[in-house]
Amino acid sequence: SEDGNLVIVFNGEVYNYLELRNELAARHSFRSGTDTEVILAAYREWGIQCIHRFIGMFAFALWDIQQSEGFLVRDRLGVKPLYISDTPEGFFFASELRSILATGSVPRKINRIALTDYLRYQTVHAPLTIAHGVELLPAGHYMHFAAGARQSIRYWEAASDAVEYS
Repeated sequence: SEDGNLVIVFNGEVYNYLELRNELAARHSFRSGTDTEVILAAYREWGIQCIHRFIGMFAFALWDIQQSEGFLVRDRLGVKPLYISDTPEGFFFASELRSILATGSVPRKINRIALTDYLRYQTVHAPLTIAHGVELLPAGHYMHFAAGARQSIRYWEAASDAVEYS
């Protein structure tokens, strides 16, 4: 971030970042033309509630050094994956399953329930993954972590945006 307090790892696109950038420009300086920088400014301005303003496909991890807290965020529809694994060696997250497996901290074992899902439906339903010990952060969720505690919170669901027809 502009002050060095926020750190982000970002995969995806925020389609409406130019609109958000224009709204934030009076109070934040930007060094690039990227949506990543807009996410940081939006977080600085609105806190984690900024995710309600993002239209796009994304997964990101944001760490606030000053507050000693962080967030893992996945887009509303779960277009971009965000894999997580809690092991005795630590908590891991990545946008690809093989990145977590490459740590060597997660045994390469098949999740039998996920395998049944795959054989029955030709897909594995989140939060399960084919790898035992690895889950997906569900679509429309974020995870807050601070002081060794983690909490997954749903911030969006399709039914909440449903339109009534008469």
